[in-house]
Amino acid sequence: MATRYDLLLFFIHTLKSSIMKNIIVPTDFSETAKNAYRYALDLATHNGYQLKVINVCHPGATVADGLKVVEDYEVLMDIQQKKLAHFVELEDEDKAGNLSTMVQTEIVNGFAHDELVELSRLPSTEMILMGTTGSSNILNRWFGSVSTTVAQDAECPVWLVPPQSKYKGIKKILYAGNYESANKEVMDKIIALSNQFNAEVQLLHVRESKGIDQEMEDAFLEDLFKKVAPSLEYVLHAAKLGTIEDTIYQWAEDLEADLIVLVNKKHHFWEGLFNKSTTKAMILQAQMPLLVLHD
Repeated sequence: MATRYDLLLFFIHTLKSSIMKNIIVPTDFSETAKNAYRYALDLATHNGYQLKVINVCHPGATVADGLKVVEDYEVLMDIQQKKLAHFVELEDEDKAGNLSTMVQTEIVNGFAHDELVELSRLPSTEMILMGTTGSSNILNRWFGSVSTTVAQDAECPVWLVPPQSKYKGIKKILYAGNYESANKEVMDKIIALSNQFNAEVQLLHVRESKGIDQEMEDAFLEDLFKKVAPSLEYVLHAAKLGTIEDTIYQWAEDLEADLIVLVNKKHHFWEGLFNKSTTKAMILQAQMPLLVLHD
């Protein structure tokens, strides 16, 4: 029989679940996904989020269970659920008893990209956090390709974690943008991030070359930054075509940034410098955590 204490804990858990927002953490049980989950646990613990760890099971997929290949749907779901529970337990064992981070699990039947984009539309979803493979990890390239397309198509922020990254707090943020991504709404999001983590933010405006149009853009940006974000440091920098991602990563390294922030201009289809190929290169070659916001 449940005691009053048990009922109280259940009530508190239910209440917190109803008001707290989720960080969605997809996993394919790879080492990349394990590292992303550890990162998410630390991020959630220090910022009051709850986690929802999901595994998307491809329709018609088969799973190796020992020496057998399982095709029956119900058996397959049961195997995946056990694997997911085991995944969470193993990665969370050093945080046993930590009531500040609630972790839920779910098996979703569908295609990873489609299901994650659908989850991104839910009011309860704060962000999606997932691993990136890095350019050398060929075995996990599928997971990396999902990260890339979800980052472009999701309707919530997407936080991308390279395999080597550990959460050590967010003290310095580099926001890398261009003329098309600069507006008050974007600046408000950057300021909110700065306030949330009490972090130093540097605004890096990247353009191809210096010209008449660029001079007008620079004047507009300087005026915008001074009016909307006077406390933030900004730098206007010209990058050679084809080296944009290298420029951003070098700038972030020099700043000793903990996070790079990009903005997905959905209605412009990643126009200008931040086109799909540039963004894909940044994600697949990620050297530090990336946060993709949507405007």
